[in-house]
Amino acid sequence: MHLFMRNKSIFFRILLFNVGLQLFLRLYETQRIINIYGLIKNLLLFEGFGLLRDLVFSNVVILCLYPFFLFEPRYGIRYLSVFLKTILVVFALLHLIFLEYFLYQLILLDANIYQYSIREIYYTLGTADLPYLLLFGGLLIACFVLFLISRFTKWITGFKRFANLISIVIAVWFLFYFLIQFSYRPEQNKFIENKSYHFYKQSIRYLFRESAVNYSDEDALAFQLVHADKSYLSQKFPLLHLFEKKDVLGPHFNQFNKSPNIVFIIVEGLNDDFINDYHGIEWMPFLNELSSKSLYWNHCLTLGERSFAAVPSLIGSLPFGEKGFTLLNRYPLHQTLPSILKSNGYYTTFYYGQGAWFHQKDLFFKYNNLDLIFDNTCFHPKYSKIIVGSDQFFWGYNDKDLFSQSLEVIDTLSAKKRLDIYFTGSSHNPFVISNKLGYQEKYRALVKLKSNKDEKQFFKTYEKYLITLPFVDDAFKDLFSNYRKREDFQNTIFIITGDHPMTEVPIANSLKRYHVPLLIYSPKLKSAKVFTEVVSHLDVFETLLSYLDNYQIKIPKTSTALGGSLIVGEKMAEKKLAFMNDNREVVDYLKGDYYLTDDKLFKVSKGFEILPIEDKFIKNGMLAELLNYNKTRLYVSLKDALLPVLNFYQNHGFQNIKIFDSIMDIMGSNQYFDLIKELPIKNEKFHIHVSFDYEIPLGNNVQLIYQINSNKDSTIKWNSEGISPESAQYQHQFEIAKLPIDQNSLKLKLFIWNEKKEKIILKNFKILVYR
Repeated sequence: MHLFMRNKSIFFRILLFNVGLQLFLRLYETQRIINIYGLIKNLLLFEGFGLLRDLVFSNVVILCLYPFFLFEPRYGIRYLSVFLKTILVVFALLHLIFLEYFLYQLILLDANIYQYSIREIYYTLGTADLPYLLLFGGLLIACFVLFLISRFTKWITGFKRFANLISIVIAVWFLFYFLIQFSYRPEQNKFIENKSYHFYKQSIRYLFRESAVNYSDEDALAFQLVHADKSYLSQKFPLLHLFEKKDVLGPHFNQFNKSPNIVFIIVEGLNDDFINDYHGIEWMPFLNELSSKSLYWNHCLTLGERSFAAVPSLIGSLPFGEKGFTLLNRYPLHQTLPSILKSNGYYTTFYYGQGAWFHQKDLFFKYNNLDLIFDNTCFHPKYSKIIVGSDQFFWGYNDKDLFSQSLEVIDTLSAKKRLDIYFTGSSHNPFVISNKLGYQEKYRALVKLKSNKDEKQFFKTYEKYLITLPFVDDAFKDLFSNYRKREDFQNTIFIITGDHPMTEVPIANSLKRYHVPLLIYSPKLKSAKVFTEVVSHLDVFETLLSYLDNYQIKIPKTSTALGGSLIVGEKMAEKKLAFMNDNREVVDYLKGDYYLTDDKLFKVSKGFEILPIEDKFIKNGMLAELLNYNKTRLYVSLKDALLPVLNFYQNHGFQNIKIFDSIMDIMGSNQYFDLIKELPIKNEKFHIHVSFDYEIPLGNNVQLIYQINSNKDSTIKWNSEGISPESAQYQHQFEIAKLPIDQNSLKLKLFIWNEKKEKIILKNFKILVYR
């Protein structure tokens, strides 16, 4: 009996230790938030209820271990006690790291970290300028406080009836929590949420996610029946349909003298709210005015919570793949605006103030044969680099310099018609702008005009992020001022949108996370018009190509576009859109006036306001459609079932030289693996598309090599490309120009060089040689 009571006392000492620990962590969190962002509305209420949740959940976990304490021997109980306290301390220190991430942008760290490469994580940390010394100091303070808590619990347990007293306190605590939970029902938010619990919960969901693709003709037919507004051609390629040309833009434009230039400008973090009065202040007056002179869709939706979705959705109406189309290791055959317009004589470019490697934009654009990818490695030295962080991390260039530099590049081009794609960055982490003091003064002057105390606090809290909006707006003002002086201005169509709403500022609801503006502007517009129908980035691809058909642009006969038309008349088809969130989960689904998110159903009204409803019939139907969509997007992306080879050739005007498509495995440990032994080719420009899967690990010096020989087998040209030993999938495209020699007939060899003669297994390889 004495052993039982002593063990019981030690166990409740651990509970008290945890209470002190959770209290310290919440107080530390609250103090840091107030210090950085000020006293946010209802913050103390949120943090107080968060503390209640922390104590209930953490103590429930500890109470599950209570049976182990009842009859544990004298010496074993001490080791168990020390072990549990050590675990609590380790998790507390990890919690401070998760907390510092949250404090930087008020965003919870979750499973999206697993979607980034080591290079991207380093890039994010480098631009974040995290307070490492402060974090280290916080860890030291935490260790000291934990020591004091431990000493206090040892002292207080000297009192008799301690265990019984703590039992009563815990019981009352639990009762108090559940009374509040079921009476007050506070809405869960990022302040209430325990930052560690959120990360661990999302990590478990990520680890046990379904990634296998089991797809049948019945699945394809089900997808096509849901999206029945297209004329589908195949179950093997479920997205493939006839391209139905609907020129809905033509009636809004005066005639161009020749094929118009197309300029896409994708703006980081551009909420639709920002180009209107945002909390009673006009932060982007130029874009606001431009929207009044444009075709403006004020109910446009992006398809992703991060920038990985914007580019493939806008220029290709493409599915997500596994975690974003551009992030696939092996792209399925597909078509985009750049690839189609390039085959029609357009010069295609991408301008970006940061590194084009981020989210594999460079690989995606290279696959689509862009003529020029201009990123932060290409800027003229006269432009000021943005250096951030204590380690002097080179981030890139601001939007004003991006636009200015691009016009200088365009002046050097002789192309008669162009497709230019911009991706801005100033309204993105690390939110660095030039003349910050000037914009800060302008920002605070506008805020002073507000009489509402809560709104003033709001603008003070989010100044770091919102101050970039006037800067970006001025960058647009300068761009259009300079463009109007150019001869090609009258022959240009501008398409402006956001990649996603700014995640660092509060967003009204889950659906508004995807609400961005869409503007189409040109001097050739007959008149401005506002469209209130729901559209998405997916609708731009076929709409723009249908319009360009008026200018002798060869439009594909088939399409795999997920979207449709931006303008469909009075009877608009019911929109069905699936969204990929920050965790790369597709759990948000819009169907007409209904929105499904995180297994909850909402009714959607004007302005994307949502109200929760209960309707199991509609909800179950939407869940089934969403499940089918997820199976379809994985199947077409991972099994190369988006666009058949012959359609790929036909839609781009390519001529087939040779197709090697095999499911047979190639294996062995030879130094050379022949993929193409000897293929006769003409001396003219051609392309080689190579993709295959392989088992890992692979040697560090395995390379793919092409070699062009004369008829007498002398080597005229060769090139090599390294194969990553870790990715398990390989894809590359070689573009070979006509050789400056008299010979017309040549021979192509393609092989893998395995220097160390290690065992290699290749699977599912596809090689296309075309001109």
